[in-house]
Amino acid sequence: MLYKRTASCDETRMNRRLFIIREAVAIFIAAACLGFAYDTVSPLGLGKPTAVFLSAATPAIAQAPINPTAAPPPTPAPPQTSPAAAPLPAQIVKWPEVKPLLDSGAITLVDTRPSEAFKTGNIPGAVSLPKELLEEQLAPFMASHPKHAPLVFYCQSAFCGVAQAVAAQFTGAGYTDVRVMAGGYVEWAMAEAKDSVPPGTLPSPVGGAR
Repeated sequence: MLYKRTASCDETRMNRRLFIIREAVAIFIAAACLGFAYDTVSPLGLGKPTAVFLSAATPAIAQAPINPTAAPPPTPAPPQTSPAAAPLPAQIVKWPEVKPLLDSGAITLVDTRPSEAFKTGNIPGAVSLPKELLEEQLAPFMASHPKHAPLVFYCQSAFCGVAQAVAAQFTGAGYTDVRVMAGGYVEWAMAEAKDSVPPGTLPSPVGGAR
């Protein structure tokens, strides 16, 4: 009898514990359901993760990284300048054109023949600037004649190119009124001294000094 009573008491206690556990689980489940329901309808519920979408109009904050080893932008090319115009060749003139200009002092007539040829005979009013002394006499001559001065050069004859070569030195230096009497000393002698020079004594256009 005592054993049956003890077993009945133990069974009663066990049933009571199971009942309490079941009640606790039911209360927990009910509380959880109420909490989720409240969180759904209340703005004060648990925080929800919010997705952030950037529209195409949103300005980008991050910029591309600067590469320190990148090559610098190319330097713009300097503006192109037109090359300097080549000096114009000297104008070719004849003695009939030169004579009135020389008589009026409007030009400087330059004899480019050797010094000995100039001493032997020259056109009156001409100054000597021999080609063989051009290197040492050119600077003093230019210093006494401005670049706008009208200059006429001549040598021995039409077969002589010295006057053209000396005239080119002046046009290259910026002189603007440079002429060459291509017939040279022979052209003057034949035009001016034909009546006063005995026959056979006129200077030769081929054999004269150049």
